[in-house]
Amino acid sequence: MRILGKTDLLVSPVALGSAAFGSALDERTSFSLLDAYVAAGGNLIDTARIYAGGESEALLGKWLKQARPQNVIVATKGAHYALGTPTVMRLSREEIEGDLDTSLRVMGVDHIDFYWLHRDDPAREIGEIIETMESLVQAGKIRYYGASNYRTDRLRAAEAYAAANGIIGFSAVSNQYSVACLNRGHNTNPDPTIVAVDDEALAYHAENGMPLIPFQATARGYFAKLAAGREISPALRAAYENEENGRTYAGLEALCREKGCSMQTATLVATAQAPFQCVPITAVNTIEQMADVAAAIRLLSE
Repeated sequence: MRILGKTDLLVSPVALGSAAFGSALDERTSFSLLDAYVAAGGNLIDTARIYAGGESEALLGKWLKQARPQNVIVATKGAHYALGTPTVMRLSREEIEGDLDTSLRVMGVDHIDFYWLHRDDPAREIGEIIETMESLVQAGKIRYYGASNYRTDRLRAAEAYAAANGIIGFSAVSNQYSVACLNRGHNTNPDPTIVAVDDEALAYHAENGMPLIPFQATARGYFAKLAAGREISPALRAAYENEENGRTYAGLEALCREKGCSMQTATLVATAQAPFQCVPITAVNTIEQMADVAAAIRLLSE
């Protein structure tokens, strides 16, 4: 466990994604994966109001009530655009608070330790957004909050606003990032509101210590599929096949030999070892896959 940035939250070195809980993964499977993750030393679970149409949050709320795990942090997200209107952002005070109130009710909790804004609205003043989040902190509904899919210029503006007003502001960022280099213009997710970490963002995190809790942290298993000789889809190949990733793959092979771990574990470990605090989010579908996560937690805790 390590303290997350400027918060007082103790978090494990790898977070568990739960987008498939309540949809592709049924309750029994989801609960077994959650139990195994906690048993391996994990405590940071990533979800969102929009995941599985709200079923992910509902399932997690039920698990929290039944399992009563100690020190587990369920970080959820709100303010995603409505799926039918992807160009209409939802960052008004009423929309943010409405999503949050629904999450609290569905999960059966009175507050959320860490709350993400799932999208940005660049047309809206960043100070207005920060003030909305601060009002939710003051109301006791959330403790800390972060930005998901926010560009670096917006993060810098938010940081300046927080400093000028004597508040923490965003405590972490959740953008797309992996040790795998993404080919520009070939993201496997075509959503134009997705923000992937680029060189400017890497410099931003390194210079100010803002924690990164990235999604797609294993590049959809690209290196693991290479190592296993599995078929790689044209979209995944277009996204990640390049000379830099060839060199990275060789380094990961060496890490696998040194630590006696799988390629998926090595990818998580390498992603987490960025030159700033980085807690990769990964999702699994089976207990066998959870073993890779458990190994990564162990190696990053040594």
